[in-house]
Amino acid sequence: MTKSKNLSMQGLADIIGVSGKSTINEWEKGRGLPKKTTMDRLSTVLNTSSDYLYYGDLKDVLENKVLKIINNYGYKSNVTFKN
Repeated sequence: MTKSKNLSMQGLADIIGVSGKSTINEWEKGRGLPKKTTMDRLSTVLNTSSDYLYYGDLKDVLENKVLKIINNYGYKSNVTFKN
């Protein structure tokens, strides 16, 4: 998403007020999450919601999490998702 905004990780870090690109890199790798206030600044800069940044696309969540859980319990769902 930073590429679409023409921001480097360091540039984004500077704008949202975190220590550096290594902090953002850690978030991208799933090794931590920003504080709520930082996430709010991040979502504003990237023009998206903090919910999207935390959870991703709802369709992906449903496909990759919910349906897998349902299927793991032996239920077969006939729900499909269109692109």
